[in-house]
Amino acid sequence: MPAAETITVRNIRFDLGAAPRCWHGGGVGVTAFFDALSACFPHGERFFIRSVKGALPAIDDPSLLAAVKGFNGQESMHTREHEAYNARLRAFGYDIDGMEREQARCIAWIENELGPAAALGVTASMEHMTSILAGQVTRDEAYFAGADPHLRDLWLWHAMEEAEHGDVAFDALKAMHPGYFFRVRMMLLSTRLLLQIIGRNLLSILEVERARGAPGARRGLFGYLFVSPGLARRIAIPYLAFYRPGFHPSKTPARRFAGRYRAHFDSLAGIGSPPLSKA
Repeated sequence: MPAAETITVRNIRFDLGAAPRCWHGGGVGVTAFFDALSACFPHGERFFIRSVKGALPAIDDPSLLAAVKGFNGQESMHTREHEAYNARLRAFGYDIDGMEREQARCIAWIENELGPAAALGVTASMEHMTSILAGQVTRDEAYFAGADPHLRDLWLWHAMEEAEHGDVAFDALKAMHPGYFFRVRMMLLSTRLLLQIIGRNLLSILEVERARGAPGARRGLFGYLFVSPGLARRIAIPYLAFYRPGFHPSKTPARRFAGRYRAHFDSLAGIGSPPLSKA
């Protein structure tokens, strides 16, 4: 796992007030996809923090304990910024409260019915999925081509930090409940739950846009995910890597791609060197 000092908590606030409703250059459908992701982050990030904290009694590695602290700090910053993002979505008329209620019921079922080990297994699995998404959006500028610069920065900051702490929950799971088949079961469950949550959020947002007469939203989103730049198509193989018995998140290239943005966001947080050139 990474040295604890690589997990830097960057206290950055993003000014989203002037961003248009359709902020992504890919159109309404692609904007709706990222907005649907944001809708699930505040409850999801708090769940991740609770789950990893639940493993603390099983962890005796000082570097992992320090990394958990960095993980919690980064996830707390993500929660705050996506709460502000989601307040913006509420103002645009989307049913964020309804989306969060459905997600809260799902999380309560995991924590109350399946227990702490399963909650951590789901967290480690979800962290893998967010990390491979992060690896994609930070390796190719096409993913945010034409996007509002403030929202582009928020997503790239979040992605970079997901890549930085992508192995913390995995290593905590190894300390609390090692075992290949348990990990695989948790990934299968997590994949189904994540697709359900994001799919439900996306359909809710697109229904509002359909009533507003937004044209071509689904077609544009399909092209973005499966044709060019092909986000869903390109994460398929990195996703499947999790099912290898010898898998570890440090073996994925996500942190290397995300590292291109570290100087930029360190600078925005008042840390270190000058910002990354946008040229």
